[in-house]
Amino acid sequence: RAVIVYGLRADNDATLVNTLSAQRKVPTEIVFYDDLLDRMSEVYAIARRDSASRVGWCFVSHLYLAPERIYQKAFLAAYGSADADNISAYLENGEIVFECRDSTQKLHRLSAPVMGLGPHYVRFEFSTDESGAYMSLNVNNTEADLRISKSVLNLFPDTELFTLGADSHGGNGAHFYMLEHYFVSRTMDMAEKLGSFYYFQRKTGASSHCMEFKPQSYMTRQPHGLVQDHEEFKPVLRAWPLPSEA
Repeated sequence: RAVIVYGLRADNDATLVNTLSAQRKVPTEIVFYDDLLDRMSEVYAIARRDSASRVGWCFVSHLYLAPERIYQKAFLAAYGSADADNISAYLENGEIVFECRDSTQKLHRLSAPVMGLGPHYVRFEFSTDESGAYMSLNVNNTEADLRISKSVLNLFPDTELFTLGADSHGGNGAHFYMLEHYFVSRTMDMAEKLGSFYYFQRKTGASSHCMEFKPQSYMTRQPHGLVQDHEEFKPVLRAWPLPSEA
């Protein structure tokens, strides 16, 4: 039996699909894109505790790394206050690391190797509900580091305190290109995870723009968005794909 994945620019036309299927000599199943996504989500979610969205946070970045590195620990972003309930994302020894200090000053560290310059899809998420701790680092649609515990994770970063491109003091920055960065105050369910990666594939495969963050470049979150008032520290808008990727 043949299977054809079917999609339209507008809403699915079930009558048209059935007509096309009936006209084929070989028995054919025609599957809508949204039905295929649901089936993939069901298979992916088998035996997993994180198939549904939970209370917590999810951070997603689309990155392309520059080959040179000034600092051994080169920061991509920092979230939260300096004392506790903070998250740092940085590059070190060929890995991307998410280091978290929770409300009790306990450190949690998830890491994953980063092969090549990119583009890379990076998703870090964690739950803080009563069902127990869940922390996951996913790089390029592969779950590289996973922590599951019965204990509750007390990690509540103030995302109004947010530095992109450096540590919380504006130093030790990595050299990279940011195509997309977003975060939400919950974890993603399985369909959202797959959709998030599919969006990354479409985004990086099309012409658009990115921000180049050099080691001295960074932006901080203000009430009206991410800003940098000093010209020498501003990231630079670049066309994507980069010349090396074209």
